[in-house]
Formats: sequence, C-alpha cells, structure tokens
Amino acid sequence: MKITELKKEGLTQEFEVIISKATMDAQVDKELAKIAPKVKMDGFRAGKVPMPVLKKRYGQSTWVDALNDSIQKAVDQILKDHNITPVVQPEVSVEKADEGADVVIKVSIEVTPSVEPKPYDKIKVEKFKVKIDEKEVKDRLKDIAKNHFINESISDSRPAQNGDVVIIDFEGKLESGKLIDGGSGTDFALELGSNMFIPGFEDQLVGAEKGCTVDVKVPFPKEYHEKSIAGKPAIFTVTVKDICKKSQGKINDEFAKTLGLGSLEELTKFVREDIEKEYNSLVRTHMKRQLLDALALDYNFDVPQSMVNSEFEAIWNQLQQALKTNDDREAVLGDDKDLSEEKLKDEYRAIAVRRVRLGLVLAEIGKKENITVTPEELREAVLNEARKYPGQEKQVFDFYSKNPQALVQLRAPVFEEKVVDYIFNTVNVFETDIDAKDVVDKVESF
Repeated sequence: MKITELKKEGLTQEFEVIISKATMDAQVDKELAKIAPKVKMDGFRAGKVPMPVLKKRYGQSTWVDALNDSIQKAVDQILKDHNITPVVQPEVSVEKADEGADVVIKVSIEVTPSVEPKPYDKIKVEKFKVKIDEKEVKDRLKDIAKNHFINESISDSRPAQNGDVVIIDFEGKLESGKLIDGGSGTDFALELGSNMFIPGFEDQLVGAEKGCTVDVKVPFPKEYHEKSIAGKPAIFTVTVKDICKKSQGKINDEFAKTLGLGSLEELTKFVREDIEKEYNSLVRTHMKRQLLDALALDYNFDVPQSMVNSEFEAIWNQLQQALKTNDDREAVLGDDKDLSEEKLKDEYRAIAVRRVRLGLVLAEIGKKENITVTPEELREAVLNEARKYPGQEKQVFDFYSKNPQALVQLRAPVFEEKVVDYIFNTVNVFETDIDAKDVVDKVESF
C-alpha cells in the first residue's frame, strides 16, 4: 500500500492511496480461505470446493469486501501516521478499481485544529454584587398572592351561584347503573361557570344549597376522549358540602401554609432566595460574556467548515422559526431588522465561526485541566431536561437511554459550564456594587 499526501489547504488534507494488485489478490485469497470450510456446492464435499471454483463463484463479492477492508485500513494508517484527529468521517473517492489491476483511491480529511491554551490569568472579569431591595421581595409576595386564591365559606345561607366554589362529593353512573371509571370524587372544589366538568354539569348546581344532594343528569359529549362512554347519558349523585367564595390570599402565616411552607417568615425567605437566584443567573451571564469576549480576542485560528456549517444551520433554523412565530421583525432581529437575507446570513455565519472557535478553545482547556462530566452530573442534566416535559418524564429518560448521541449533546453544555467555572477561579474577578433595578439593563446593554 502506497500513501502519498497530495495537498494541504487550511484544515483539509488530501491523500492518494495505491493498493497493489498483489495486495488485493492476497486479501481476496485470505477472505476465500475463511469461507471455504463452510461452502457447499453440488459435486463437491462440504469444505472441499477447489479454490479456482470458489474464485469463480465468490471472487467478485469477496473482492468488494476486500476493497472495503483495504480502504478502511488505508484511512486508519493515514490517521495514525500523520497524527490526525478528523472532524468528521474522512471522504473517500475511488479513482480506479478494476479487478486484476492496482486500486487507486483519494482520501480527503478535515482535520481538527491544534489549539494550545494560552494563559488566562490576566483576563479581568467584572462581577456584579447585587443589592436586593426589600420592596422587590414584598412586591413579589404581592404578585404571588394575586395569583393564588383561597376558598372561604360564605357567611349567609344563600344558594350557590355562578362564580362560587362548591365543595362536593360526587358519584357518576351510566343509565345501566354501571359506575363510571374516574367518575367519582370527594371534597372536590368546583368553581361554577369554569366549565371544568362536562357541559351542563355545573349549570345544574346553580341554586343548590349547602348540605343538599342533587342528581345531575348529563350526556357525555359525542367527541368525549373515552370512546366507550362518548355520547351516553349519565347521572351524577352530587352532595354539596360547602359553598365558598374565591378570595385573594392574604400575606400571612395561613397563606404561607397553603403554599406548603410553615410560616410567612419561611415564605419570605424562599422568595428572597428565588430572587437572588435570578440575579445570580444574570450576573453569571454577564461574566461569561466578558470571558468569552476576552478569549475570542486571544485566539484566531482556522475552524473546520463542517462544524461551522452545522452551527450556522442550527442558528439560522432557530431564527427562521422565531420569525415565523413572531410578526414583529424588530423584536426578533433588533438593530438587524432592515438587513437583507444575504447580510443576515453573513452576520450569523460569523457568529457560528466564533462559537465553533470558542467551543474548541474551551474543549482544549478542559482537556488540559482534566475536567470531566461525572455520571451523576449527566443524570442531573437528563433529569433537568425531563422536568421540562411534565407527564412525559419516562419518555425523556427512554429517549436518552436509547440515543447515545443525544446524551453526548446533552453532556456538551454541562462540560462547557464546568470549564467556564474553572476559568472563573483563575481569572481576575473584581466585584462592583449595583442596585438590583440596574442589573437587567447592564447585562442587556453589554
């Protein structure tokens, strides 16, 4: 096998490989020898078919197998001899492949660039030290109260009306007397007029009094999701246990308990910590932007076009989707709203180049500093992803367990954040006091 480097342009290297006829013949004989003991042909005992007969019957298919095997060996040899880490699977083109002659192939490889991490201890990063105003905590408590209601029993003995919340026990049956699966409940809070139950159900409870029992007769809708009872008449025996008015929650210990906390003090602490997490996230975003900008100035090397193309396609598709779902072009594009498609593509391709370059830099720093993603961290990443799809958690877990490539993609951002955290512990971080009300503007305008 003769390997010759033809050219090297940027990150692409091209090689010519000549596989001699003798090598191919030897490989074919080797492959035929492997199958000979298993071959059965009329007129010959099993495993005793002469080699010339085997070659005539299986020579062509075996030659193709030998060619594929030789090509893989050639590619592996190139990668080893030239110490190449390919970005994607090398491209192979067969220039000449006739039985009985030398085989000539060309191998084109896009090479992962060699990145030598530079010292980053001179980088300066500003970290906002946010002063949280207690008024913001109180306002957040008020917002929570506005969106949480409590049911208070009415003081008079009037009948239920639309807008009331009735506390009911109910049992549903079909005309045949068969209990409806899932058609019973106790201490259920039903707001009349909310259309939570099937049409006609709530209407028949308007005028009911506390302590009474009402037979609610309603048909299930024809398009009801449970086909076995769709369109069938039913009767629900409903006991009205209490009639309540919805009241906005008052910010006190009792209100805190309805949210699962022991006291107003605990709720206030929880809210304050939640606000702090939000600001900490903004602060970290600001710090990461500064760090990436500094690293971008330190590195300027060619990046693999296949990686750039992939990153650009992801960015561009995301942009097109945003423009489809939002008619306000300015809201999506900001100052770029008047740019032509060609100019936009140029701008977003430049962003893709920057992202790929920084990704390679961070990957090399992580490699140098022996930073890894632990199985526990990866499981936590899958769990966080599953939380985004309530009720479909099992499907999410199954997807990642069956798709290793998807798991690799989920690992990438976890790894990047760990590398960024490592660098933050090395660079010069200086704190700046800032009022909470100014944080968003500062981060957005950076």
